[in-house]
Amino acid sequence: LSTGMKGYQRNTDGTDLCWQKSGAGFSARIWDWIVAKIIFQAINFSMGVQIKVTTATLLWFSEITIDTAVIASS
Repeated sequence: LSTGMKGYQRNTDGTDLCWQKSGAGFSARIWDWIVAKIIFQAINFSMGVQIKVTTATLLWFSEITIDTAVIASS
């Protein structure tokens, strides 16, 4: 029996991984997809926050630089 059969896996000692058979395997796949989606959203969110913080910091630095340049030139 090949391990490549859909929704069916064998442990290395030859015993079956029962939960992978049909019904439970399907719900496990859905659960994996949900978890992956949540993780992906979390990464996206944290990257978005990082980008916003970085942008804000850069703007803040550029404002200081502009202010300093204005004071220096006056």
